[in-house]
Amino acid sequence: MKIVISLVGGQLDPNLLTPLQLEATRSVLFRTPDTNREAKNLIDALGVNGISASVQETPAFDFAQTREDIRKKVETLRDEHQGSEIWINYTGGTKIMSLAAFEVARELDLRTAYLEPRSSSLLTTLGTLPQPSIPISVKFTIEAFFALKGFSVQRNKSLETNAQTRKAFTEFVYENIRNSAIFHNKLFSKVFQFRIKNSTANNYEKLIGTFITENFWNSMVSKNMSGFQVKLNSQSANFNTGAQLIEYFSGGWLEEYVFNKFYDSRCADDVTIGLRFLSSENDVMNECDVVAINKGQSTFVECKSGNFNSTDIDKFHSVAKMYGGDYAKGVWLSYYPIPISGKSSKMRKFSMNKINLIEGMKQIKNSLNNPCQLGDIQR
Repeated sequence: MKIVISLVGGQLDPNLLTPLQLEATRSVLFRTPDTNREAKNLIDALGVNGISASVQETPAFDFAQTREDIRKKVETLRDEHQGSEIWINYTGGTKIMSLAAFEVARELDLRTAYLEPRSSSLLTTLGTLPQPSIPISVKFTIEAFFALKGFSVQRNKSLETNAQTRKAFTEFVYENIRNSAIFHNKLFSKVFQFRIKNSTANNYEKLIGTFITENFWNSMVSKNMSGFQVKLNSQSANFNTGAQLIEYFSGGWLEEYVFNKFYDSRCADDVTIGLRFLSSENDVMNECDVVAINKGQSTFVECKSGNFNSTDIDKFHSVAKMYGGDYAKGVWLSYYPIPISGKSSKMRKFSMNKINLIEGMKQIKNSLNNPCQLGDIQR
């Protein structure tokens, strides 16, 4: 059994990465009276990764007391888990807490770990003897990243799988849908009118199949036991329901295209599509088209294949800042160039909210050659 003792401070990343890298089965957290919320978030993030955690309070600036608290805990752990390997991660907490923790490691000849900011390896000792550093190879998951910030999320695994399955089809749509620029407006109008006048699923699915067939390059939409198959030239894709089909052609194809570029590049620690942010009662509060995590930093991507207004920009900025924090990257992809009418006010919104705008089919495609740098592109 491997146990890691950590000190809770403002930066929680090291206290998650260290036990993950060391493949610990348990983590013991020492927090101050002011870091109760941080400790709770860290416990949730550790739990997401299968590591059980407990917490104990200690003073922030009392060397002798913190030293005594940690020493007693180590002795208790040794009694309860004989033969276990105990590490002390003294990265977090106050400097006084770090000194006290390292002193305990020196006295009891324990292994220590320290992760410097933006470092790619753990500095380790055995007592006071330096040991080989350990490269950080573990990666943040979407769930762990947001748990550290106190948020619960729900990812759509089936949508991720479907997006990868119909990747070739989506590539075809991406390259050709611009040939029918009025397609989206007609589609939105037709669906809106139908939802007001009708309610039966069979009629809904029939309408969708007929509309796609009549408007999308003479495509063939066939119904089978599992739903719909759409065939465009030599490419085809399956959809379980008419609702899924209409959602895809209403803009989901662009979200899937962007997701697949992130996924295939392997540049991010984790990436997902259609991420939902939940309330404490598990109600959906917000949703984002594509979210990627890379080296402890989040990138929020909004994908637009139709019209949008300034209010949409403000809402996206609020979501990215609320869940990703001040260092979150916001990227807005507009498949069609923004019309001249009203463009200046939208550009001011992008600039004011520090959202990177990429507009136009070719520009988006070029930018996605290195998707993890999307948030760094300057207009």
